[in-house]
Amino acid sequence: MAHSTSYPLIAPRSPVMSLTEVSGDFPNIWADFTNSGPHGRPWPMGKTHLIVHFPENVELPDMYTCSRPVDPYPYNTPGVHAEMNAIPYLENRGVKKVVMYLNWSPCSDCSSVLKAFVETKRSDPDFFLEIVFRGVYKIRRQSCTRKCNCQTVPGNSEGLYNLSLLEPVCTLRSFNRKDWQDLERLLDKKDPNIALEELSIHDQPTNDEMDVEIATDLVAILRNQYKGYMARPPIQDVALVPLKCMTGDIEGILDDFGSSGPHFYPNSKPRTHLILHFPRDDLQSMYTCTSFGFNETHAEKHAISYLKKRQETGRIVMYLNWAPCHGCSNALIALIQEKVSEPDFFLEIVFRGICYSRPSCTVHCGCFDENPEGLRELSSMKPYCTVRSFNRQDWKDLEGLLDNIERSHRESIDGDIAHDFRWMQYQ
Repeated sequence: MAHSTSYPLIAPRSPVMSLTEVSGDFPNIWADFTNSGPHGRPWPMGKTHLIVHFPENVELPDMYTCSRPVDPYPYNTPGVHAEMNAIPYLENRGVKKVVMYLNWSPCSDCSSVLKAFVETKRSDPDFFLEIVFRGVYKIRRQSCTRKCNCQTVPGNSEGLYNLSLLEPVCTLRSFNRKDWQDLERLLDKKDPNIALEELSIHDQPTNDEMDVEIATDLVAILRNQYKGYMARPPIQDVALVPLKCMTGDIEGILDDFGSSGPHFYPNSKPRTHLILHFPRDDLQSMYTCTSFGFNETHAEKHAISYLKKRQETGRIVMYLNWAPCHGCSNALIALIQEKVSEPDFFLEIVFRGICYSRPSCTVHCGCFDENPEGLRELSSMKPYCTVRSFNRQDWKDLEGLLDNIERSHRESIDGDIAHDFRWMQYQ
């Protein structure tokens, strides 16, 4: 059957209660999802629908709910947003992986409630919430034109940004083609009376283009919030200082390491941290950072200046939350070439995340389209230097240096980063 480019509403039918339903309008879900997202339409474009899916627990019933707009529809009724109905359902279940499908992104209040819920689950290393939305709710954005009626409600952008900071416990993203397929299968399985075959728009180029547009808009929204965001004051931004002399939020450094990678997202903290450790000597471990983003003097430059002034021998471990950029990679190569005549010199560079564009990147990440040649050359400086990504022991060693602050880390992410780095090395 040829797919239509128009999205007619589905005729109302008696809702099937296969999905655990909370105050719903079940028959019109698919039409409202497909109609959410375009510019220039007056609000509301249908209700806000929310479906909670548990992909790893087939025995736990999926839940459906929606908001209830009021006549004449200027706003949704306070207190009955779809997200507000979903949270109590999730709080009363020992869930692990959760996928939350929304036809509109959360408002500022719902973002705050979702963030608070996720933070209560941080102690569970297996918990993961994926928030997937179709359209951006009341934020005027990059793709808006003079002809559209999109307006920004204060707090909505900041709410999305705060949600995006919950990586890797929670992921916020827009729809892609696979999401349409998964949602269609989910709804068709729960209510076979809905004629989805007449509205299957996930394979239409126009729908793909709209999803990419919304994903691009989300990146722009998060970047704008990121530019003005300073979560913590800089500890030191001009030189290396001994770890024992540091004053400030040491816990924040570990949080920045944990939130860096596998890809660079616009919501990432704007600091690059670097710690030099001298395992075989009595020298105090040193710390520096790039305080205000990637346009400032990079942390590696401070460390290189320090190492050039000292006649260090033996093994030196350099911990970074982001792999060196092209310029810093070349500067580190020059340093190593100067040190090759010193006995026992060995530099081990250990990084958490990679900000270079690579095959595992998606439209949702903000990785830089920069040539990783410098990083590849740096990784070939054996036997004087080793470049690698983090592993479990590195997390333990780093936490030991920073007063044994305990943290849980996802080994799967470290494995993904290591795989991406191997691809870069052999291109």
